[in-house]
Amino acid sequence: MDNLARDILSVNEDIPGRHATGAGGADGAPEMIWGSPEMGAVLDLVGKVARRPATVLLMGETGTGKSMLAHVIHRDSPRRARPFLAQNCGALPEALCESELFGYRRGAFSGAVQDRQGLFEAVDGGTIFLDEVSELSPAMQVKLLQVLQDGSFRRVGDIKNRRVDVRVISATNKDLAAEVEAGRFRTDLYYRLNVVPILIPPLRARRDDIPALARHFLEKHRERLNPLIDGIAPEAMRALRAYDYPGNVRELENLIERSLVMSPGPALEIGMALGMEPRVMAHHTREPTPARVGSPFPPTGTTAPAPGAVVPLRRPRRCGAGAYAALGTGVGPGN
Repeated sequence: MDNLARDILSVNEDIPGRHATGAGGADGAPEMIWGSPEMGAVLDLVGKVARRPATVLLMGETGTGKSMLAHVIHRDSPRRARPFLAQNCGALPEALCESELFGYRRGAFSGAVQDRQGLFEAVDGGTIFLDEVSELSPAMQVKLLQVLQDGSFRRVGDIKNRRVDVRVISATNKDLAAEVEAGRFRTDLYYRLNVVPILIPPLRARRDDIPALARHFLEKHRERLNPLIDGIAPEAMRALRAYDYPGNVRELENLIERSLVMSPGPALEIGMALGMEPRVMAHHTREPTPARVGSPFPPTGTTAPAPGAVVPLRRPRRCGAGAYAALGTGVGPGN
């Protein structure tokens, strides 16, 4: 075996890893892959939260995996056999938001030719995931508050109160406490949503997850994009661990796909995909920036890469079946 082959971090290494338990794996639930102790702590928290009917608020930057975690909470919960629906609140025009979430009565407006259920009725007994909840208008914040308080609401154009039993998981990439201070988000709704807050750190704050995630994405995409690749070169792994990932786990997956297209093989190379000289890479590995006092979000800088030789690419730790772990650790403000 030549030096290059020995240096390649093979994706076929069969080094044992820890597998988390829960409603994952054979039943098709999302699979959580991680390589850091912080991830294990988060999944411990998720296991506790999932078994209880408490409202959950997921906080973190774009691309950290908030929707993935919402799926896992539902599928590890007693409601797993009931529906799970996700709605991005930022994608709903204000004029349609109320009818989409709460439904409408026939004749409520032009084009309403029959009664229609909203998402809350459709998911009765299950879980609804409201992503970008900070984008809700003041009027919709009031409606959501009512549902959280007693499970009741009215369809658009109706006079009848309806009741549902729905678990609400919400998510935001904004600091909701700051939104409350600025008058853009209701204080009472904030406290209703913020029963169990879970902070998902950015990927740059949990670099030990990068090798496991990189290996997962390589296995996921190499047959389709470049079957000649059978591992990750050590210098490529160093580059992956050093990069800041403004787009978080989503950006890491894109980078692995791009590198598969550009690498001749047999080792995955990252340099061309990054399109950066070493001096530009240094810009992306700056010193950590202190977080604002009272903010639930982590510093925007980086942690130093692991010293010394590149750690061999271990088999990733898993929980479930079919996707990546985009999570970190920590719970909301004051933790």
